Amino acid sequence: MTQEQYLPLVSFSSSLLLYLGISFLPIQKWVEPLWAVNLIQSGIYLVLLLILFLDSKDRKIPDRETKPSYFYFLPFLLLCCSNFLYVLFFRISPNVSYQSSVFFPSLFLTLIKTGIEEVLFRKLLLVFTLNLRKSIKHKEVYTILLVSICFGLRHAINYYGNDPLSVTSQIGYTFFLSLFLTSYSILYSSTMLSYLFHFLFNLLNSLLFTSFFKIETTPKYFIFSIILGFILLLFYLLLWFIKYKGKKKHAQPEL
Repeated sequence: MTQEQYLPLVSFSSSLLLYLGISFLPIQKWVEPLWAVNLIQSGIYLVLLLILFLDSKDRKIPDRETKPSYFYFLPFLLLCCSNFLYVLFFRISPNVSYQSSVFFPSLFLTLIKTGIEEVLFRKLLLVFTLNLRKSIKHKEVYTILLVSICFGLRHAINYYGNDPLSVTSQIGYTFFLSLFLTSYSILYSSTMLSYLFHFLFNLLNSLLFTSFFKIETTPKYFIFSIILGFILLLFYLLLWFIKYKGKKKHAQPEL
């Protein structure tokens, strides 16, 4: 590979370190209200997002001639509701009062942070990995796995000062999340699509959910989330298997 082809990796690594470093700024010690903390963080992250956008705008995911059916979004949409499925399954009632003064600044912060993560992982790292070895067999499968492992491990930094079981659960579900998002980016040649889905996941499973529920990350929650993730991933793979078998069945033999 040429030196220019390594530039996305350099941008990814340096920007990821900067992104993680911002999260350690002691803004909570400088400003007291949570909504004000979120707004200050949003301003800092917004500058980083604009820099990343300008740096990555010319890096394109290879276009595909045909796009899959939107029916393949169904497993992911169910994944977006996993926490609500948990409280529904175990009959847990709402136990938190909704606070708009906290929700909307958090919503704005989530919009920006989601954008940063998508440019980092589903643009810079994805494009670099796809171009790493163009002749390798099943290159896209390896790319999806590599990007998803990196995206999951990016959350390992949260072990600092947080409950280990909760962070382990986060690493697990973000790995599953990235399997879907990265495959959508490749299949539909769109980082914007993965951004919208990533934001939808954060909106439903985090912002909206925590506005009405507070649950502990118990072994029961951990096991439920992992099992549900595996089931939905198998459902997703089954859809592709059915499509693949259908293509082989209707393929015309060469004369």
